[in-house]
Amino acid sequence: MTTTTTVLSMADKYRLTGNLISELDDAIELMKSLFVDEDLEKRIKECESLLAETQSLILQMKEEYKTTWLLGDSDDSYRICSECDEVMSQGYCIDGGTDYYCTDYCLHKNHTPEEYKEMHCDGEGDSYWTEWGE
Repeated sequence: MTTTTTVLSMADKYRLTGNLISELDDAIELMKSLFVDEDLEKRIKECESLLAETQSLILQMKEEYKTTWLLGDSDDSYRICSECDEVMSQGYCIDGGTDYYCTDYCLHKNHTPEEYKEMHCDGEGDSYWTEWGE
């Protein structure tokens, strides 16, 4: 029997860990809404502990990814938002990589919609929305 191993990009690992945090948080809230007995209370505490560990892991990953990015050793599947410092696998590339923004909110804290439209130049400019590592 042959086993296939999927190699995840750094951005995929970060995104999946973030999704895990969201799912754990939802599960904890659901459990808290149920009739609580001793076993469920124990399970809630276990999930809260796992959630805290996962949140710590994603903070560590974020710092490692920033360092890797700054050293130029990334796998090219992500960028760091110039505004909020978040790891991102898709977003705005400004002036061919001078700045990167993960959301409209971060972009527009630095450039008006009119400025971006001018930089984008109907797709002919060096500023655009993209996905990295694809």
